[in-house]
Amino acid sequence: MSGTTIQNPIFPGFNADPSALWTENGCYVATSTFNWTPGVSLYHSKDFVNWELKSNILDRVSQVDLRGNGESAGIWAPHISYNPGTGLYYLVYTDVKSLMPSFFDLNNYVITAPDMEGPWSDPVYLNSSGFDPALFHDEDGRSWLTNLSWEFEKRFDHPGFIILEEMDGNSCELKGNPVEIYRGNRKFGCLEGPQIIKREGYYYLIAAEGGTGYGHAVIVSRSLNMAGPYEEAPNGPLITSRQNPHPAADDYDMDFLKPQFYNPGLRLQKAGHGSIIEDDKGRSWLFHLCARPLMPQMRCVLNRETAMQQIVWTDGWPVLVSGGCYPEDEVRIEETVEKTMDITCQGVQEFKEDALGTHWYSLKAPLQEDWCSLKKSPGVLSIRGRNSIYSAHDASVIARRIQHFNFTVETEMDLDCRNFRHMGGLLLLTGSRTFYYLRKYYSRPLGQTALGILVSRNGAPDELVETECPVDNDAVLTLICRVNQPTLQFSFRENGGEEKRIGSIMDATLLSDEYTNNGPGAFDGSFCGMTVQDLDRHANWAEFKSFSYRADEK
Repeated sequence: MSGTTIQNPIFPGFNADPSALWTENGCYVATSTFNWTPGVSLYHSKDFVNWELKSNILDRVSQVDLRGNGESAGIWAPHISYNPGTGLYYLVYTDVKSLMPSFFDLNNYVITAPDMEGPWSDPVYLNSSGFDPALFHDEDGRSWLTNLSWEFEKRFDHPGFIILEEMDGNSCELKGNPVEIYRGNRKFGCLEGPQIIKREGYYYLIAAEGGTGYGHAVIVSRSLNMAGPYEEAPNGPLITSRQNPHPAADDYDMDFLKPQFYNPGLRLQKAGHGSIIEDDKGRSWLFHLCARPLMPQMRCVLNRETAMQQIVWTDGWPVLVSGGCYPEDEVRIEETVEKTMDITCQGVQEFKEDALGTHWYSLKAPLQEDWCSLKKSPGVLSIRGRNSIYSAHDASVIARRIQHFNFTVETEMDLDCRNFRHMGGLLLLTGSRTFYYLRKYYSRPLGQTALGILVSRNGAPDELVETECPVDNDAVLTLICRVNQPTLQFSFRENGGEEKRIGSIMDATLLSDEYTNNGPGAFDGSFCGMTVQDLDRHANWAEFKSFSYRADEK
């Protein structure tokens, strides 16, 4: 049989809330980055088989500065669009400052560009009424903003409803007052991710319901009037993974994970938050969020990922080509396409280029030369120690997504530690409060430099003093971690010598949404990378000569 099979998820590892756009240059998909900068990952493909992480759009301080943001905050649910009337591409996004206790302090912004690959403008402020903004550009040239309007008062229908308001396509200023257009069904939980598309005279409202856990779904409603009223699709969700696609009212609860909806018959769980496009061949595609829990722990160690499904329009409604409402592991296209690109960026990076690759991110603090430099010592990545990993402001963390269940990561580091407040090393983390840290530091009990493991569980640090191992301060250390889900094991080499294990086999599933249970860091994704602290004068630099990430899938 001719054609090509595409394996889901297409973007493995932390890639939530996809927004897709078909252009003359192929398909672009933007995903959330939460507390990682640069913000908004932009993927591109001309054939749906070979994808490239082209850029991270929010790449300067004037566009994004997440210092001071709370955990699980940052850049949520970006939406990309094109307005033929202005000839501009638009990105709208939410910068969530705090989720606590229930007020959702946030700002929504829009930026524009003459091309999807930039250059992108500085942001224009839109509103702060709720998250997940999206733009729709109608045939008459007018532009409209939708977003969830968050309700925080007990006496109202928490957690909110969808609003619509007009935006000037040139100035990007909002006009008039917001209008409530859809409230959904409260028993399913939060109604979010609203996006409008138009087809054959109908306005279709694509939205997510049920939280981003096991009760997640994409629902579709339509109206001949953009402001409603909207009628719901007769067959229920367009896509969901929950075992019962139509839960009863008494199944409702506020827990965003909703583990009671886990479907043992599916590989892809948590299907929801979708975006629909039509390609140049007239085919329609749904890009959606999903996750792959590790069983029996029921923990999604790769967090929320992006998958795609083909859809058809039947009796004026979108339905999955595969039938029903469950996500498929594989999607076929008619074309025969050779897969030549690896979206997971495996291999060794030796830091010999002028800039870090697009797969590298910093935690909250924007990347700047004064603390993260490829120029200070050519051929290495120099990182200046600043605050602790827990800091909401200036933590020196450079990391990349974890994208495989089983992998080996290692880095070669040179760091002078003559003060117990100096440390640096290899880090695996989800957010800034749950992590494993193999660090070099000065041990006052030993009176010399040592290696040891620091574990943090939901903000509770645990210095594993039994792992303390003396090392030569002048040695170049190769720090290694092998993850064989559900476990991980650290080891090291000193000056390229024999590899030695350090510490016991530990639980790798801590790096998951489920472990944090919607607590600090639940949405921040699982990453691995390099970190340095100087808790004395913020002046001590470490040199990382290389970093390697390699899949070891069984």
